[in-house]
Amino acid sequence: MYLMKIEINRPGQAKALRIKKFLYNLSDDFETPLRLRLNLENYSIKLATLAYNLFAVRNVSDVGHSAFYLNYRDSSLFVSSIAVVKTYRRKRLGSLLISRIEEFSRDHNITNIKLEAESRSSEVDQFYRKNGFNLIENFYTKKL
Repeated sequence: MYLMKIEINRPGQAKALRIKKFLYNLSDDFETPLRLRLNLENYSIKLATLAYNLFAVRNVSDVGHSAFYLNYRDSSLFVSSIAVVKTYRRKRLGSLLISRIEEFSRDHNITNIKLEAESRSSEVDQFYRKNGFNLIENFYTKKL
């Protein structure tokens, strides 16, 4: 594993431009490119304003990102996005981001993590299951 810094930004702390740049650079890596199914400008503003944002930083470059929302009413956390730059995939960076999300969840008395994956590929499914998630009604969930 590379030496990596993980930054967490509370809602309102992250810069929308930083999120947009990261997502735009990865857009074509998705089955349906992000830029074709989302308005990346609006989505980035939404994430910067309302979500917690994790950034994996190597040197001065963002190489991984995840955004998530808390719901204290039902003690859950919803992962809106999780992505890793292609050259850093299969190096446990995605698992590191999930680990940090789990740690954050425990620190905030959250007992359920939920996410929706665009892809139903065996590779995506294997990744989430390896990290303790189960597929239930189109969502991957994990009880802590």
